[in-house]
Amino acid sequence: MPAQTSIADYLRWLGVESQPTVTQVAEHLTRLASIIQASGRRVITAVAPDKSTILPQYLPKHLILAKCYGKNIAQLWKTLLRN
Repeated sequence: MPAQTSIADYLRWLGVESQPTVTQVAEHLTRLASIIQASGRRVITAVAPDKSTILPQYLPKHLILAKCYGKNIAQLWKTLLRN
């Protein structure tokens, strides 16, 4: 696998045509949790904090709390909690 510089590069290397939506990611996590639970094991989910909320001084100014962050994190939690 060649060195990747972004998630998009990695996804292209995997043959994925486009990045999944937040809803798709949440649905895939829910499906994975169901499979694990069906095998008799417990699932614990942890969501790491976004770097812009804990270490903003290490990000370029244009990325600090980018407008997409609030929308995407809200959609992720909504979908995860619904499932």
